[in-house]
Amino acid sequence: MISSMTGFGAADGVAGSSRVSVEVRTVNHRFFSPNIKLPAAFGRWEGDLRELLRQRIARGHVTLSVRIDRDPGAAISAIDETRFAEYVAALRVLQKKHSLDGPIDVATILRLPDVISPQGEVVEADAGRMLAGIVATAVDALVAMRQGEGSQLAAFLTERVSLIESALARVEKRAPVRLKEQHERVRRTVGELVGSAGADPQRIAQEIAILADRLDVAEELDRFRSHLSAFR
Repeated sequence: MISSMTGFGAADGVAGSSRVSVEVRTVNHRFFSPNIKLPAAFGRWEGDLRELLRQRIARGHVTLSVRIDRDPGAAISAIDETRFAEYVAALRVLQKKHSLDGPIDVATILRLPDVISPQGEVVEADAGRMLAGIVATAVDALVAMRQGEGSQLAAFLTERVSLIESALARVEKRAPVRLKEQHERVRRTVGELVGSAGADPQRIAQEIAILADRLDVAEELDRFRSHLSAFR
């Protein structure tokens, strides 16, 4: 089955005590090239997820994104002040570099990745297995999309091959007619040039034989058919 190189799949579910959303995207690439984006809490399972993707998606640039869907109303158990300070410093550098005015908004920084952790966000030992199941569901959706697009591509290519085969048949039908026309053209041209003096019939026959050899496309037609057969 032909499969497209581009695709998208998504799924969500519960991994441990966290609700997560998963997205998988692929674009064209000669080899298997994964790019995995995980929350820090799930980082220990990156290798397992990479192998899961490799087994299901043999080729392509693959981007896997996993996001923890935090409850906005959940109590905050911790603020990573080091991460908070790093974001502030980075934003101040950007402000100075690009001559931007205005205060740095605290609420915006708190919404940045891994600054706050909701109460009760615990990653249990079986969370990796549960996360892998959600990723597999997203990959199923991606594969189905790639196969659907590939089916359309196969129909498109088959239609084009049929058009080429029709054109090839017309060329084959035209070839002997074209040879006869060129034969008559040579005789007529020679007759006009030599006039009443006449022309050597044997010499004309030789020229026509040379012309026929040059115009013979039988080998090319056979080769073309073999290519089309191999393509199908």
